[in-house]
Amino acid sequence: MQTENQTPSTFPSVSVVNTGWSAIANPASRHRPGRWLLNIAFYVCVILYMGGCESLGFPAKPKAEPPPVAPPIVVTPSAEPIIDPPAPDIQYAQACLKQLGYKIGAVDGIWGPRSAKAIRSFELSNGITSANGHLSELNLITLQQFSNLSRDSMPEIKPVTRVGLAAKIKTSLTNSQAPQLVIIDEPYTLLAKPNPFSATVATLQVGTGIYVLSLQEGWYEVESEDRVHGYIKAE
Repeated sequence: MQTENQTPSTFPSVSVVNTGWSAIANPASRHRPGRWLLNIAFYVCVILYMGGCESLGFPAKPKAEPPPVAPPIVVTPSAEPIIDPPAPDIQYAQACLKQLGYKIGAVDGIWGPRSAKAIRSFELSNGITSANGHLSELNLITLQQFSNLSRDSMPEIKPVTRVGLAAKIKTSLTNSQAPQLVIIDEPYTLLAKPNPFSATVATLQVGTGIYVLSLQEGWYEVESEDRVHGYIKAE
């Protein structure tokens, strides 16, 4: 029943349900544990999504490793002797040796004892593996590095006109009475005495320098640059 002082309400009764953050401020909503669990699960998912796995004690997702990079291939020049090297390689090596101050005679593309001696000295001075007086990939590359000579700067090799030992000796003796250095163009056998049955002292290789001391009954008395004394049969 309504009393005289009561005024009838013209609005329907509305019940307000607190959700979200309003539930935190309203202790009356704390009896709903299901909504709290949903909120906690939501925030955990957000943290995990933003990379907070490690901070919560969960293992992080492994990162993809970059593909392995193959090491560069290093080709080491060979120190093995080059058998029968081409004339341009010989000429280039001789030019490099001459540029570095070694006495090799003419830069003619002919590999002789002087060139062999010079390359041995060069290898010994620079601590590289010796090719025993021959050219190798290693000493050619090292010569290029030390001399800074370009292969393109090498002049064209002209054919060598071989002159016999007799002609060279004749020219040498004509120009001066003192023994002159003669570079031989072919191998010669140096004997101990002016006799074909005498013991062999040495075999003089192409490019060897000799001094002709005298002519004795068809034999040249000679001495090499290395002070090896003997006789060569006159031509």
